[in-house]
Amino acid sequence: MIGQPSFGDQRVNSRYLTSVWRVRYDLRDGEIERWRVEKAVRELMVGREGDERRQGMVELKCRVESSIRGGGSTYRSLEKLVEFIRST
Repeated sequence: MIGQPSFGDQRVNSRYLTSVWRVRYDLRDGEIERWRVEKAVRELMVGREGDERRQGMVELKCRVESSIRGGGSTYRSLEKLVEFIRST
């Protein structure tokens, strides 16, 4: 994922996706030029940065899968929501 935060909470979300989940490559302010985007794509396709981002996606995929399985955190949260809606 390549992106450039523009305003509001995009900067915080972008930092989280880049630093914590390691699934995003950020262009800095003013970097929307053809050669910079091309450089970012090349880095993600064949460079070390791309390897790190792909590994981050694998880790994120595993986390999501475990959270939506029966007994996972997302599964439990949805069960609680359904119970709440039914009780009102």
